[in-house]
Amino acid sequence: MQTIVRLLSKSTFFILFIFLCQMSISFANAGNDNDNDNDNDNDNDGLKNKQEEVYGSDPNKSDTDSDGLNDREEITHYGTNAQKTDTDSDGLSDYEEVETYGTNPVRADTYNDGLTDGEEVYKYRTDPLDVDTDNDLIYDGDEVKKYKTDPRKDDSDGDGLDDGEEVFIYKTNPLEKDDDDDGINDGDEVKKYKTSPTRSDSDNDGLNDYDEVNKYNSNPLSSDTDGDGATDYNEAISFRTNPREEDSDDDKISDYDEIYIHQTEPTKKDTDDDTVNDYDEINVYKTDPKAEEIQEISSTSGSSGSPTGAVTAETSTTNPEENDSFRRNSTRAILVGIAFVLTAFMILKVIVEKETRRTLKKTYSEKIGIFK
Repeated sequence: MQTIVRLLSKSTFFILFIFLCQMSISFANAGNDNDNDNDNDNDNDGLKNKQEEVYGSDPNKSDTDSDGLNDREEITHYGTNAQKTDTDSDGLSDYEEVETYGTNPVRADTYNDGLTDGEEVYKYRTDPLDVDTDNDLIYDGDEVKKYKTDPRKDDSDGDGLDDGEEVFIYKTNPLEKDDDDDGINDGDEVKKYKTSPTRSDSDNDGLNDYDEVNKYNSNPLSSDTDGDGATDYNEAISFRTNPREEDSDDDKISDYDEIYIHQTEPTKKDTDDDTVNDYDEINVYKTDPKAEEIQEISSTSGSSGSPTGAVTAETSTTNPEENDSFRRNSTRAILVGIAFVLTAFMILKVIVEKETRRTLKKTYSEKIGIFK
């Protein structure tokens, strides 16, 4: 009996030993299989299965997020997330950024102009690789968000000035063609006439720039274009003279002198229509160039009710042409009369002097005879 027990104990020990050995071999083989699997690249994307496990990508799918870039490119080359189609959430897929637009797939606004790459490409049609697509000196982001201008058009309002010039140099509205509402667009004011695009009357003479340029042809930068002392406004509006001519009626007296000194008509050579121009009346004859009435000397017959040779003061009631003719004839008659009187006086003087000498001579002779 003891012998049997002894034999059974040996058999059990032997069986247990064999079982343990088999188990050890199985565990060893299992470890080798796992090592081999980690070193494999099941999806042939360039990443080992173990690496994909670390990055969270699918070891059995070469492009885990199906964005067009395989997992190895995303992880080792571009630094993008292999599990996310649009790593920087800018509206462009990682593939579009890398392969199509050349933008940075891990930076939402590649060139930091204030617009995301997706906004530039799909919404505003600007260049995500250029901070100022239209080269007007304003960043695309500022054009869209701050000034509301067109980031693809350098002159949003079409007035002849770039948006940047309007904003930074001339302080005008890049969305308004004519800031000062004077009728001239901002570009022409700056480049053609050199006037202020923010002031309707650049020279403060009372006429706006448009009227000076297009209506009166005066200088919008000078309050007195012709330098005669009268402002362009007073000449054009108040006195109707030519703001470009110092002497509008060409009578040798400046408009200023006629208006403010002599109070004559600056657009009429002969203010009182007496056939003598204002200059001659003032400087030659020293007469009043503003006299409205004339003294008419006429010889009327007895039948007229006035004695012959009577002097009457009459105001002409005939038409202007007859007045002019009468005045000219009257002036000639007066001048002829004056000449006649002077001549008669000279002749009379000669006769008197001659008679006086003869009388004196006779008297002298008589006195001599007495003494003899």
